[in-house]
Amino acid sequence: MDKFIDDFKKEFSRTLKALEKYDSHTDDLFDDISAWQRETFPDATHINVMTRLREEFVEFLEAESNGKKDEMILELADVVILAIEACKLNGKDLRDVVREKHEINLKREWHKDGRHVYEEK
Repeated sequence: MDKFIDDFKKEFSRTLKALEKYDSHTDDLFDDISAWQRETFPDATHINVMTRLREEFVEFLEAESNGKKDEMILELADVVILAIEACKLNGKDLRDVVREKHEINLKREWHKDGRHVYEEK
C-alpha cells in the first residue's frame, strides 16, 4: 500500500507540474472543469466530492496494482479533477494551494526511510 501511495504522489506531482507549464491553458481548463462540475453536479457538497475522490483514488491504486498504467493515469486525472472541485468548494484554487504547499515542501528536509520512500525529517 505504501508503494501505491508513493506512486500516486509521484504521478500527481508530475501531472501538476505538467499542467503548471501550460498555466494559461490550465486557467481555461480548470475553469472549464469547474463550470462543468457546477452544471453537472449542482448540489455537490464537500462530503460528496471527498467521497468520490477517495473512490477514484482506490481505482487508481487498483489499476496500478494490476499493471494497467494507462488506466492508472486516467484515474489520477479523475483525482485531480475532484481535487479542483474540493478546493473550489472550500473557497480555494488548487493551483494556489499547490504553489503554497510546494513552498512549504521546499523549506523541509527530506530523507529516505527504511522502505526507500522519501519523507520529511
